[in-house]
Amino acid sequence: MCSFDFTAAYGELGDGYIEVHHSLPLHVSGVTETRLSELALLCANCHRMCHKSFRGESWRTPDALREQMQELGQRAIHQAASTSAL
Repeated sequence: MCSFDFTAAYGELGDGYIEVHHSLPLHVSGVTETRLSELALLCANCHRMCHKSFRGESWRTPDALREQMQELGQRAIHQAASTSAL
Protein backbone atom coordinates (compact mmCIF):
# COMPACT_ATOMS: atom_id res chain seq x y z
CA MET A 1 0.00 0.00 0.00
CA CYS A 2 2.45 2.64 1.18
CA SER A 3 5.67 0.60 1.22
CA PHE A 4 6.24 1.21 4.94
CA ASP A 5 8.73 -1.35 6.21
CA PHE A 6 8.34 -2.15 9.91
CA THR A 7 11.67 -3.98 10.02
CA ALA A 8 13.53 -1.02 8.51
CA ALA A 9 11.85 1.38 10.95
CA TYR A 10 11.91 -0.72 14.13
CA GLY A 11 14.53 -3.39 13.52
CA GLU A 12 13.91 -6.82 15.01
CA LEU A 13 10.91 -5.51 16.98
CA GLY A 14 9.03 -4.77 13.73
CA ASP A 15 10.14 -7.90 11.87
CA GLY A 16 7.12 -9.73 10.45
CA TYR A 17 4.59 -7.18 11.75
CA ILE A 18 1.66 -6.07 9.57
CA GLU A 19 -2.05 -5.38 10.00
CA VAL A 20 -4.83 -6.88 7.90
CA HIS A 21 -7.91 -5.18 6.49
CA HIS A 22 -11.07 -6.99 5.35
CA SER A 23 -11.92 -6.14 1.75
CA LEU A 24 -15.61 -6.47 2.63
CA PRO A 25 -16.40 -4.86 5.99
CA LEU A 26 -17.53 -7.30 8.65
CA HIS A 27 -20.57 -5.14 9.37
CA VAL A 28 -21.63 -5.77 5.75
CA SER A 29 -20.69 -9.45 5.40
CA GLY A 30 -21.95 -10.53 8.80
CA VAL A 31 -20.61 -13.64 10.44
CA THR A 32 -18.62 -15.54 7.84
CA GLU A 33 -15.38 -17.41 7.36
CA THR A 34 -12.73 -15.05 5.97
CA ARG A 35 -10.50 -16.19 3.11
CA LEU A 36 -6.94 -14.92 2.70
CA SER A 37 -7.94 -13.40 -0.64
CA GLU A 38 -10.38 -11.14 1.25
CA LEU A 39 -7.62 -9.52 3.30
CA ALA A 40 -5.27 -6.66 2.46
CA LEU A 41 -1.93 -6.19 4.23
CA LEU A 42 -1.60 -2.60 5.48
CA CYS A 43 0.58 -0.60 7.83
CA ALA A 44 -1.23 0.70 10.91
CA ASN A 45 -1.59 4.23 9.48
CA CYS A 46 -3.11 3.08 6.19
CA HIS A 47 -5.40 0.70 8.06
CA ARG A 48 -6.72 3.55 10.21
CA MET A 49 -7.23 5.78 7.16
CA CYS A 50 -9.33 3.04 5.50
CA HIS A 51 -11.59 3.08 8.56
CA LYS A 52 -11.59 6.82 9.27
CA SER A 53 -14.92 8.61 8.80
CA PHE A 54 -14.58 11.64 6.56
CA ARG A 55 -17.15 13.74 4.70
CA GLY A 56 -19.90 11.18 5.17
CA GLU A 57 -17.72 8.28 4.05
CA SER A 58 -17.26 5.75 6.86
CA TRP A 59 -15.10 3.19 5.08
CA ARG A 60 -12.88 3.05 2.02
CA THR A 61 -11.09 0.32 0.14
CA PRO A 62 -7.30 0.09 0.07
CA ASP A 63 -7.50 0.78 -3.70
CA ALA A 64 -9.45 3.99 -3.10
CA LEU A 65 -6.96 5.09 -0.43
CA ARG A 66 -4.04 4.25 -2.75
CA GLU A 67 -5.58 6.40 -5.51
CA GLN A 68 -6.04 9.27 -3.08
CA MET A 69 -2.44 8.95 -1.91
CA GLN A 70 -1.20 8.93 -5.52
CA GLU A 71 -3.27 12.02 -6.37
CA LEU A 72 -1.89 13.83 -3.32
CA GLY A 73 1.62 12.78 -4.28
CA GLN A 74 1.17 14.16 -7.79
CA ARG A 75 -0.30 17.36 -6.37
CA ALA A 76 2.71 17.75 -4.06
CA ILE A 77 5.11 17.24 -6.99
CA HIS A 78 3.28 19.88 -9.07
CA GLN A 79 3.20 22.34 -6.15
CA ALA A 80 6.93 21.88 -5.54
CA ALA A 81 7.63 22.48 -9.24
CA SER A 82 5.45 25.62 -9.23
CA THR A 83 7.16 26.97 -6.13
CA SER A 84 10.66 26.38 -7.47
CA ALA A 85 9.74 28.13 -10.73
CA LEU A 86 9.07 31.36 -8.83
